[in-house]
Amino acid sequence: MMDSIIQLSPIIAHRGARSLAPENTLAAMQKAKALGAEWVEFDVMLTVDGEAIVIHDTRLDRTTNGVGEVGETTYKEILKLDAGSWFSSEYKKEKIPGFSEMLKCLIDLELIPNVEIKPYPGQDNKTALVVMETIHKLWPKTAPKPLISSFSIESLRVARSLDPHVPIGIVCTEINFDWKKLAEELNAISVHVCEKNLNADLIHAIKSTGRYVLSYTINNLASGKKLFSEGVDAIFTDDLPTFSEYL
Repeated sequence: MMDSIIQLSPIIAHRGARSLAPENTLAAMQKAKALGAEWVEFDVMLTVDGEAIVIHDTRLDRTTNGVGEVGETTYKEILKLDAGSWFSSEYKKEKIPGFSEMLKCLIDLELIPNVEIKPYPGQDNKTALVVMETIHKLWPKTAPKPLISSFSIESLRVARSLDPHVPIGIVCTEINFDWKKLAEELNAISVHVCEKNLNADLIHAIKSTGRYVLSYTINNLASGKKLFSEGVDAIFTDDLPTFSEYL
């Protein structure tokens, strides 16, 4: 039986306030807080020397002035990169945050994180280990627990083995597996499904097991309202201003 009860906000800032600041940066989280968000989502991956950083892509090219693979780059090299200029000149000094730095920022901002473990290929176990060790070291026991999610079942199994009480969410593009069996094995509190593959029957099926249904990535108000009317508990959005009435 699930014992990791959480108080979800209906709106989760996807990689921070991504439409207004460079994704997965401290600035994006600060902007999300300023707009009224209570929950933020971001991705954690390891550098070649095993440091946890906040970045979505396995390559550096899209969101920094660097090139190449995250998993082939050292933490020292990562720290030198500009992670804001691609978005706008206003953010040219923005850096890729370390995971520890991100957690400390969120503690100060009183934001609740959905930490998505985004392992570089072959690093599923190690990434989950570093994520959980860092959370256990830094996250206040009196604060609401972070929600740990991943597409990697291997990572989620490691997270669960290291903490029997941490809230876990299974992320999937579509339900093409025995989600109920897996959710029971992981004692998962939520299932996160791509909007295009969600329907009312599936939402009802997941919620009937006592779990939350989360959907990504919704930037259209009408789509969000439809999902909420069908029973979805929370949505991930890049565009917080569009959903200001829910914040």
